[in-house]
Amino acid sequence: MSMAPLDVSGILKERLWGKLDSVVLTSATLAIGGHFDFLKRTLGLQDFSFHILASDFDYHNQATVFLPDDLGDLKNEFDRRRINAFV
Repeated sequence: MSMAPLDVSGILKERLWGKLDSVVLTSATLAIGGHFDFLKRTLGLQDFSFHILASDFDYHNQATVFLPDDLGDLKNEFDRRRINAFV
């Protein structure tokens, strides 16, 4: 049997973040609602400062979402299982 901690913030803070002077984490999804509270709490990053930088990406004109029209009926148990098999 293998086990892993559900809360890794203390381990990361002690063994990784505590040994570093600075860290650069980049992703479009690090901030939630304009703040980093969730990331700080879950990864043990309370001792670092955070900044949101503006993006040059024009989401309105450069992003496209494609939704298939033949997925089936999500209310139907058989269709839901078939759809989840591909996810």
